[in-house]
Amino acid sequence: MNFAKCIEFFNTYDVFFAIGMFVLLVLFAVVNLIADRYRRQNRRFNAAVSDMLAHPNASFAGAEKLPEEYRRQWRAFLGGSAEKPSDVFEFVPLKRRLVSIIPFVCSALCAVLFVVAFVLDTLRTSYLLVSLLYVSVAVHAFVLIRHANIAKTLRAKRLFAKFVALLNRRADLPERKTPIDESVREINRIAKKSPDESALVRVADILRSMGLSEKRTVEQQRKINNAVNGLLQSFTARTAKA
Repeated sequence: MNFAKCIEFFNTYDVFFAIGMFVLLVLFAVVNLIADRYRRQNRRFNAAVSDMLAHPNASFAGAEKLPEEYRRQWRAFLGGSAEKPSDVFEFVPLKRRLVSIIPFVCSALCAVLFVVAFVLDTLRTSYLLVSLLYVSVAVHAFVLIRHANIAKTLRAKRLFAKFVALLNRRADLPERKTPIDESVREINRIAKKSPDESALVRVADILRSMGLSEKRTVEQQRKINNAVNGLLQSFTARTAKA
């Protein structure tokens, strides 16, 4: 089939090409308006918020459910000296990417065909009008997609802010003496006495007695981490001297 035959075929079925062109463009726009790169992240934050609301006096135990970027921030908070999570946590925007590009490419090719057909036969002004209408609709579609992406990002930021605010309020809870605090003091006492292997066994028993599934406050978890780190440093220093 030569070029002339192709143009003749296009002229014969131009209405169907026009309908298909706009249908594909609308499909592309609708898919991108619905698609949300933050959807999975928002679900995880919602689950974390629900967990904290259900256990207002316990340490946040859903870090493993967060995206990797926020798991790193949570570990940095637990291992650091920041007073509040908001001093460490930062919102990480996701890259905006268009989806379902193929329908848009096909519709754009149809628009090009209308322009080519008009150039070959300038009497077909309707082809030029259809092409201009397509460009106008496409521009409006991209503007809508852009605004929708901005709205999705703002919604994700609000949910992130709610999550961090709950963590901050938890960090502000008054500290209460608990068996965990007594265990931490015992670990710190052992760490100061140049611990040997038997001391490590003793500390392992203490940690086992705390229970892995027991709910803890953020500050309690931080104290446990610091105490264990101090113990390991003392043991390493003692081993190096031996």
